[in-house]
Amino acid sequence: MGSGGTQRRADAAGYLKHYYSFLGDVADAIVAGAAKDAETVRQYAEGFAGAGLDELIFFPCSPDPEQVDLLAEAAL
Repeated sequence: MGSGGTQRRADAAGYLKHYYSFLGDVADAIVAGAAKDAETVRQYAEGFAGAGLDELIFFPCSPDPEQVDLLAEAAL
């Protein structure tokens, strides 16, 4: 999301692949499905809201604190 998008995608891929490595190839599917841009965050939030969910928790995969602000902007 936002500035440094390529680095942020690399951060997410590295973090998620490491965390889910015990699942083997499934880790790649998790990485592919992760919200890595504002439009995907909005789509996921709208989809869950449409299913009746009224609370959604995102877990950042980047150590950059700016990503929290970008996530908040995208989710509004």
